[in-house]
Amino acid sequence: MNSQRAGFSLIEVAIALVIFVIGALAVIRIFPTGLSLVEKSGNQQRASNLNRTTLAALRQENATPDAIYHEESGTWAEFDGAVSGFTKYSKSLPEKDPNLNQITPIQFNASALANFRVVRGEKREVKPSSDGPYVLTQHSMSDLSSIRVHREFDVEGVTISAPNGSLNWDDAKVTTRLGEKETFNPITNTLPPEMATADVAADYVFYASYTYKIGGQTWTVEEEPLNSSNLTTLRRTSDIIPTLVQIKARFLVQDSGSTTQDEARCGLVRIATSPRVAEGDAVSIDYLTDWEWVIEDKTSLSPADTVFGNNADYRQFELGIPLVQRRGTRTFSLLLMANGGAGNHFAATAGGNSFPAPLVMPSTGTPSEIASNIREVLRQGKIAVDTNGAQMPTIRIAYRTQDLWARQLSVAARSYKPYNSTNPDNERWRDFQADDFANPSTLWFHASEAGKAVKITYRYLYTPVGPGTPEERTETRLFTIENAISNNVILGATRAAKLDIVPSDAPASAVLAILSVKGESVMSRTAWLTNDRYEQVVQTSMRGAQ
Repeated sequence: MNSQRAGFSLIEVAIALVIFVIGALAVIRIFPTGLSLVEKSGNQQRASNLNRTTLAALRQENATPDAIYHEESGTWAEFDGAVSGFTKYSKSLPEKDPNLNQITPIQFNASALANFRVVRGEKREVKPSSDGPYVLTQHSMSDLSSIRVHREFDVEGVTISAPNGSLNWDDAKVTTRLGEKETFNPITNTLPPEMATADVAADYVFYASYTYKIGGQTWTVEEEPLNSSNLTTLRRTSDIIPTLVQIKARFLVQDSGSTTQDEARCGLVRIATSPRVAEGDAVSIDYLTDWEWVIEDKTSLSPADTVFGNNADYRQFELGIPLVQRRGTRTFSLLLMANGGAGNHFAATAGGNSFPAPLVMPSTGTPSEIASNIREVLRQGKIAVDTNGAQMPTIRIAYRTQDLWARQLSVAARSYKPYNSTNPDNERWRDFQADDFANPSTLWFHASEAGKAVKITYRYLYTPVGPGTPEERTETRLFTIENAISNNVILGATRAAKLDIVPSDAPASAVLAILSVKGESVMSRTAWLTNDRYEQVVQTSMRGAQ
């Protein structure tokens, strides 16, 4: 009996191969997707950590700036983007060039991520060191010429002597560094020695808070800048309520001084001791930042891995963002602060791929092994430094990293003021405009303020439902400023931001007057480029929580 074995035909083999190939391709496609999801999750976690670190530092140091605004502020038709909002509507994130199908420098610079770089009024304390007094800012400073260090103080005893806004400084006094009350009269240049200057107009900005009437209703103006060339009159010259006026002074004590650009990148400003400023003084700093530079403070350094070399002075730390180079150039600036002994020692360095001292990179093995080791430690975000025997060293590092990462802070202005169209000041980012000053239920703000939260105190007319007499009431509520198309002729802008005031116990026949508009929201966001598209993680807090 013959036995026959049945084999596979060519058709069966071909079908099996097709099925195998389809399955294999499906499996292969899973891996990039899985890797992409893992990378995205890792990036989101890093971004969240950076945001939390930013807000925690502001809260611990009480250093929330008075405002962050666009460097070309001055008109209502200025840069019409906002940090909050949708990419297409508010230019929050860069869009692709429609012709090139990628994000170009032009698109990046046209977005909010590349703007709103003026940090105004960051509060710091002048600290001592063996190298002289200094202050550290929260963010990197990109331009030495933009740095201004101020002292701020209240001026007591100034009065408004007539409804035309005339100011009387005859009885004005200030409290000095030693807690003594001394005469302060900028009109006659009678100033305490620590506040003296030959040019009051150049070195001082004065702010007035006062009340005035519109249509019989009392309004309040908070911190309106006085005209530096005419300190005897308010900017508004009619219907002012004569009374004491609150005056705040900002006194310019120095610019960048001897600070180097590398030190400024790390947020360091060297302070030249003078009667104007001394160790322990509270100061307010203005500067221009670059959100692509990320600053991190490292207070806990561990012994360096052996891949960096066998040296007891080598210490390492991990960055919040890995330094895998995909595009652009890695750039560092670093401060090594040895806070043992007499004080802090600063060593600032800068570099691209050369990693200058005191940065340490793997350097043993063949050239290919060294290159591989460098790539690996940077992928892990590990950096080592030569502390040169410093006791209790801490590190502050500023760096630009992979894929155009950027960490941006956005804050609502500490206070906003009614727009003065007849005599505008130079702090326009704080302006608001009412649709109708007789019934200011809708307020307009600069487009940049969209998405920010403000606390408004206002007076309104309450009309009870049913029997009862209408009565004026005052309340304070939190509102969010929203994106809007401007139809306000005075603004002269195609897009602005607005909010509608709705009293809590509506119905109300009218909002009568605005007494105070204070900025509350503080937002930290970290954004990065993934496959030619920007992603971001946002975290929001409030000034009260800072």
